[in-house]
Amino acid sequence: IRVVIGNSEANAAAMASGAKQAGRDVCVAMKSMGVHVASDALSVGNFANPAKPKIDPIRGDEVYPGVVIVVGDDPWSQSTSTPADSRYLFKHLHIPFLEPSNPQELKDWMKFALEISKRSSIYQGVLLNTFIAEGGGRVQIGDEVEVSKDLVSLDTSEFNLQKNVMVPPNSLVADRAMIQERFPKLKQVLADMSLDKEFGDTQAKIGFVSAGVVFESLKEVLETTKIIGDIKLLKVACSFPLVDSRIESFCHDL
Repeated sequence: IRVVIGNSEANAAAMASGAKQAGRDVCVAMKSMGVHVASDALSVGNFANPAKPKIDPIRGDEVYPGVVIVVGDDPWSQSTSTPADSRYLFKHLHIPFLEPSNPQELKDWMKFALEISKRSSIYQGVLLNTFIAEGGGRVQIGDEVEVSKDLVSLDTSEFNLQKNVMVPPNSLVADRAMIQERFPKLKQVLADMSLDKEFGDTQAKIGFVSAGVVFESLKEVLETTKIIGDIKLLKVACSFPLVDSRIESFCHDL
C-alpha cells in the first residue's frame, strides 16, 4: 500500500487516474474546498475510464480497478473557508456517492464503495461531514485482506488513446458511454447490493425518507417520542443516483 500526500487535490485526483490505469485500486480523500480544486481531474479521469477490465471469477462480469473519492463537508463552516454541500458537485461530475450516518457504516461502506466502483467502472464517492469526522465510536472489523505487492509496468504503446485522451470527438464517445452504458450499470449494481434499509412498521401509512447523519437525528426523535412503531422510515444509502424501484416500493401504500 502506498500513501501519498498530494501537492494539491488536483494532483491527487490525477494520481488516482494514473493508479487506475496501472490496474490498482485507489482512495483519494479531501475536504469540500478541495473538490472544487480537483474537479477538472476528477471529471476527466471518471469519463476517460482508463485501465483494462478483468473478469470476476464468481459473477463472470467485467470489473475495473476501483476509485473511491472521500469528501468531508463542513456545513456550518466551523473549520473551513466556506460552508459546503458537495452533493451538488458530485452530481455535476457524474460521481455517485454514499452517505454513511455513523462510524460503523463509514468503515463498512468504504468496502462497498470500492465494490461499486469496480463493478460499474465509475468513480464512487463517500460523503461525510463534521458530525462524523469530529466524532467517534466503536466499530467491528472484518478479516484482513492481503494486498498484491507486485510491481506494475506500463507500456504506453498499448494505451487506448480514444479512452484516455479527453478531447473531441473522444469526449463525445465517453459522454455517450457514461449516459447509455456505465450509469445504467451503476444503478443495477446499487439495486443488487440493497444498501437501503427500512425501519419501523412496514405497513404504516406515514413514511419518511432520509439519508446521512440527518437520518440518525430523525430516528432518535421518532424513537424518543415512541412513534417509530406507527410509521415507516427508509434510510437511503446512495442519494445519487437513487434506486428508483426501492423508493417506489416504499411509497406505494402511503
